[in-house]
Amino acid sequence: MDELKVTLLSSPAPDASVLPSNEDQTPRRSPRIRDFKLRGGIAESASVALVIFIGHVATLTLLSGCSLYYAVQHPNIFTANMQTEFPDVNVAGHFVSGNMLTGIFYGYSSAMLGITGFETSAQFVEEQAPGVFRKTLRNMWVFATCYNLLLSFLSLAVLPLQGIYADKNVVLATMGRVVVGKWLESWVSVDAFVVLAGGVLTSYVGITGLVRRLAFDRVLPAFLTHTNKWRGTNHNIILLFFGLQASLVILLNADSTALAGVFTFAFLSVMALFAFGCILLKLKREDIPRDVHAPWWSCIFGLIMVLLGLLGNLLGDPAIFTYFALYFVVFAATMFIMLERVFILRILLYIMQQLFPSRGSRDGAVEDVEAVKSQAKVKDGARTGAKGGRTITAVLQEIHLPAIVFFVKVANLSVLNKAILYVRKNEQTHNLHVVHVSEDADLDNEEDSSAEVTEADIQRRQQERENMEDLREMTRIFDLTYPKLKIDFVHVCGAHFDSAFVHWLSDELSVPPNMMFIRQPGTKNIHQVAALGVRIITG
Repeated sequence: MDELKVTLLSSPAPDASVLPSNEDQTPRRSPRIRDFKLRGGIAESASVALVIFIGHVATLTLLSGCSLYYAVQHPNIFTANMQTEFPDVNVAGHFVSGNMLTGIFYGYSSAMLGITGFETSAQFVEEQAPGVFRKTLRNMWVFATCYNLLLSFLSLAVLPLQGIYADKNVVLATMGRVVVGKWLESWVSVDAFVVLAGGVLTSYVGITGLVRRLAFDRVLPAFLTHTNKWRGTNHNIILLFFGLQASLVILLNADSTALAGVFTFAFLSVMALFAFGCILLKLKREDIPRDVHAPWWSCIFGLIMVLLGLLGNLLGDPAIFTYFALYFVVFAATMFIMLERVFILRILLYIMQQLFPSRGSRDGAVEDVEAVKSQAKVKDGARTGAKGGRTITAVLQEIHLPAIVFFVKVANLSVLNKAILYVRKNEQTHNLHVVHVSEDADLDNEEDSSAEVTEADIQRRQQERENMEDLREMTRIFDLTYPKLKIDFVHVCGAHFDSAFVHWLSDELSVPPNMMFIRQPGTKNIHQVAALGVRIITG
């Protein structure tokens, strides 16, 4: 076990040169806090989105008003549609006579495609001020509810059912042509093109942020995080996403109905995961500080309704689910390989030892792979028992070397053991830094002549010294208890545990914030630190 003690004489911008280094004694650059806000692009994109939104709302409002006036002038169309029998429905290739139940069930399932947008809004939470996300969801819910219901009823009052069936892909444009004329049909078509184009651009922004986060969390390959030197974008993610979308269009022969069905499965699956994740949080993190408390009935009801929508789309055309499952299996296999790559590499090394043994293995001079896993690189003389085995060992060491940080406040044997067990079970590293932060600049000095010290200060510092000694001893015990995990103790003095400190420590230890863990926060201030990327792993 290694131990580091860092004394920070100023906060929140400490002197980085006080951190010991085994490589050189050159002074480090002064720390800076990274600004994660994209100053160029976010504001411009928001302005463009606002213009598109205003234009879209104006178009739908104009179409609704004109359609309502037309419906009042021609009430016989709505009456005739209401008197028409329910159409037969296709249930997994077999037609069933329609009734009110099938109309409601399959109508609800088909309508789920018209409320997309909720699944992507969560990707912008980190860029929003507190409380804005709830307003975003509320606004989307209000507009989707009002316009979807209104236009659905108005379509029955403007077009006969045969006209709706014939022009099912351009119903709103057809309504505009019927109620006003050709110019409104063109206006609605142009508006639809602009809105869909904005949705495509939004999908690229959303998928870039999502894949980048998964790559930083070591769930997807690291090459996806490479940035373009010219524009600073993740070009690998953009090109890969374009290739996947193009392959789907080619595979389905650009059939808009099939493409919409695949998208519906993806959208509803994400919404189901939202409800399922909320239920898991209520079970595992019930006491976590939060502003909104979702009742149990709403989580379960939402999950059931989403699953009903999935069931309706699956029964309508099971063949579409095949295409969705094909792409899902590819992504799931990629994630499985990334999460289990250590096990896969060890299996590969064992197979190579059996099929292609090296000369040293025949002589019994094979060096244990576990013995060299903590080295910075594979030693030139290391033997793995297989030809090419050192390459696999080097890859294993590259996976194991990145460290993980766990912030601990008090010496609690159970909490620290839970954190270590989590790292061993879910992470692929063999290096863990247990970090304790003290606000006092130097706990070793019994007296402080720079300021008046009260009896309460002396007792507090004495308790902090005892707590630090207990943490140091616990870390030493766990380092011996878990030989496959190298556990170091890092004590930082004279610092406040805030966002500035988190990013400073990230620079000094070369550990990204998403690889820093804390236990379940007890106050909302700590919760704000967790919202910046620090992960919660234990209660």
